[in-house]
Amino acid sequence: DVDKISGLPHYHTFPRQKIIDLLQGLHLENIEIMEYDEDKDLSDDKETMSFLLNATDDYLSRIKDRLEHRDLHKCGLELKERLIKTGISWAKGIAVWGEKA
Repeated sequence: DVDKISGLPHYHTFPRQKIIDLLQGLHLENIEIMEYDEDKDLSDDKETMSFLLNATDDYLSRIKDRLEHRDLHKCGLELKERLIKTGISWAKGIAVWGEKA
């Protein structure tokens, strides 16, 4: 949301089926799909946590004094607190490849 306010486009991730639907429009042969879920808690990785917390602070600083974005700033502070308390782990991923027809 901070990116949108700053005029930067931000695209959300797509659900699995949406990705497959998009690929079908490319007319690929031999489509293979690999789903992976790395069950790794990054909460003890000081470098990752430092990067995420610094990035969060950077985004929050962009809207800190803008009254019209007070709710967004509050939400960002709550997310930062949750990151500190609960940590973070990898999200599920999907890799898809195929051959041009």
